Amino acid sequence: MRHTENQSSKSAFNKLIQYCNYRERSSREIEIKLLNLAYSEKEIVSAIQKGKDLGIVDNNRFSKSFSRGKNRKNRWGKNRIRFELKVKGLNTKEIEFGISNINEEDYKESLIKCITIYKKKSKTFQEFKLVKYLLNKGYERTFINDNIKNY
Repeated sequence: MRHTENQSSKSAFNKLIQYCNYRERSSREIEIKLLNLAYSEKEIVSAIQKGKDLGIVDNNRFSKSFSRGKNRKNRWGKNRIRFELKVKGLNTKEIEFGISNINEEDYKESLIKCITIYKKKSKTFQEFKLVKYLLNKGYERTFINDNIKNY
């Protein structure tokens, strides 16, 4: 039996709800998931728009949640978070909204924690290797230089 277009749109929306129940998702992540489930472009656009209208899909909320979570849990710097949000399909305005929601005290605390963990793990401490590690974590060079001397 062949599904009607209306049934298929409802099915796509139901999949969107299931997919978004676990955690916040960007509209691009949802689009990719629904494409992998073989929904048509029209059904996907319709489901995402309905999700946005109902407040289920919100890229700003996703950006805020992702930025704060990755900084707290993974101790990522702002540059790494920006890059990952861009990969998730967010525009510059949405990315900067998320980055601006990172508390500066928490951000500095995560850098300090990275430094202390690195120093504990390192048998022979070399400052240039620590700086390289922090740059790979996504912290800004000036922010690293301003804070590395104290710890």
